[in-house]
Amino acid sequence: MITISKAKKFYRVAFAIFIISFCLTGIRGLKVPSWIISITSVGLMLLLISCFLMSYKKYFFKTSNIYIIGIILMIVLFLCTFKEMPITLLMCILCCFLPYYDIIEIFLYSMSIVFIIEAILGGQNYLLISKNTTGYLLLCFALAAIHFIHSKKTNVFIDWIILIIFFIFTGQVINSRTSALLILFFGLIYETNFFGKISHIKLYLITLLPLFLIAISLFFARNYGNINWISDINIFLSGRISIWSSDWNFYHITLFPQAIISKGFYFDPSVGYGWDIYAADGLYALGVFLYGLVSFSILIFSLMYLLNKVAKQNNTNNQFYICTILVMTLYYFSETQVMNGKASFLLPLAVSSLITLNTLKMDNK
Repeated sequence: MITISKAKKFYRVAFAIFIISFCLTGIRGLKVPSWIISITSVGLMLLLISCFLMSYKKYFFKTSNIYIIGIILMIVLFLCTFKEMPITLLMCILCCFLPYYDIIEIFLYSMSIVFIIEAILGGQNYLLISKNTTGYLLLCFALAAIHFIHSKKTNVFIDWIILIIFFIFTGQVINSRTSALLILFFGLIYETNFFGKISHIKLYLITLLPLFLIAISLFFARNYGNINWISDINIFLSGRISIWSSDWNFYHITLFPQAIISKGFYFDPSVGYGWDIYAADGLYALGVFLYGLVSFSILIFSLMYLLNKVAKQNNTNNQFYICTILVMTLYYFSETQVMNGKASFLLPLAVSSLITLNTLKMDNK
């Protein structure tokens, strides 16, 4: 007979392999037959559903008005953008059956394994093709390494050695400045025990962080070209602010998603000045265009709800998880992969937190 405890352990492992397999299907440079990945994914889905049936009495939805509202919001969110993210919808459902700390750990370790597989099978050139993707994987790898060390024994000196190595490699070799800075930022807030005790002021600041980031993004976008120091920040952000400014002048806010072709100004000594098409990076600046007002509002509300509930745990064991969620929240200031549920835990965890208390409950391990 399979107990709840065994089913939960099996669920974690199956969920991790499930995430890895889906991530590998998008790696064109890897010599892995796609049909093997597809069959593995389908098989794992059936196994996960079996886990649902074995443990639903303890981990499934609970009767309450707030959960009913959460389910309705999830349905509305994915009806608006379902065509573009069926995997994200699936991940949100899967996350309803695990506590939040398990979800974070599974995603961090899974992305670490994906990076290792990329490095081995894809080679150095493949890692440098997309510095943002590789930088994100390294950010997850660094956090997973710190978590692994602390699961054995706490050692601040070793933590900083690992973080500095990841910081240098990510910033200098991969040239992903966003991920490199966030690795360093994580070390500063985590190793100093900054969130060891969360006051009411800190709780409000943590909860309202997404709104602050939206306000800052819009301030930069609307004042680009009028304030000189914003141009300096634009250079540091690889021209993203100029793209935000252009998109805000060209597009209009709609209730539902719209196709965006972001154009930015560039200067190349060999050809001079001009405009080019870029990726629509920056969730808080462009998310309202990419996902529509309805979905974007639900996403931001879900993220604020998650930050508030996890921060309220307010204990030493929870500090790693609140720091990780904060770092990932900041990451999407310049990126938009939040809707890619197969690689990022932020959206699945945030949306599932509206439905089940178990996602936000800090159980004894």
